[in-house]
Amino acid sequence: MGDRWRRIRAIARKDAEEVRSQPALLLPAAAMVLGLAVPALTVLLVVPRLSGESLADAGFTDPGAAAAAMGIEAGRLTDEGLAQVFLLQQFLVFSLLVPIMGSLSLASQGIIGEKQARALEPLLATPIRTGELLAGKVVTPFVLSMALLAATFLLYLVAMSTWGEPGVWLTLLGRRTLLLFLVLGPLVSLMGLLAAAIISSRVNDARTAQQWGALLVLPLTGFFVAQLTGQFLLGTGALLVTALMLVVVCAALLAVGVRVFQRETILMRWK
Repeated sequence: MGDRWRRIRAIARKDAEEVRSQPALLLPAAAMVLGLAVPALTVLLVVPRLSGESLADAGFTDPGAAAAAMGIEAGRLTDEGLAQVFLLQQFLVFSLLVPIMGSLSLASQGIIGEKQARALEPLLATPIRTGELLAGKVVTPFVLSMALLAATFLLYLVAMSTWGEPGVWLTLLGRRTLLLFLVLGPLVSLMGLLAAAIISSRVNDARTAQQWGALLVLPLTGFFVAQLTGQFLLGTGALLVTALMLVVVCAALLAVGVRVFQRETILMRWK
């Protein structure tokens, strides 16, 4: 067991060193943090001040009831605070794009980069197992994508506690938000990493792998649009069911990924 973990750590350290030497690899994922958080905070905090119209008067259907339906204890918030809570929770769901895109960009670039440099052949000559290789390739992008997700959460927390309605920021510490960031976030990141490993084993260009992996974004975008239009609201129970479904999907992708990373596949088919 000790030798196994040493081999996994060695692969992860090598990948981390490559990212450190090429910080530009982090730019697409870091840009995703700002690309999602800045428009959301603009709608929540800037637009009402510039337009002179509060969110509570902007046509939302009973945001307080909607927040309660999502399992959020709004407490003694004003109507404007309830409207901010309602919209904030919608944008938080969309924040799950951060670990997905971060995983796809980092993992696909790392795997395909080694394919193009033919750096995996010497590695496969060592006594490393397929599962260890896959685990080692997952660790570094997973940790980095979780760091980006944490940065997204802190950005929302600081902005809402500084400029939001009093008490709105406390809803970021509720069960629903913590479930999004501590459970669903790691699961969607792992799903993105495993998908990137499978796709990258069949293509030779990182952009192509990222384009195929971007299909994972479509269901999340659909959830966001459906919630924002009031067609349904994802409460804590629905998020727990979603988490269980993601566990099943990740297990299936892991099984496929291990098969794809067979030595014969890497040595004979990765041209």
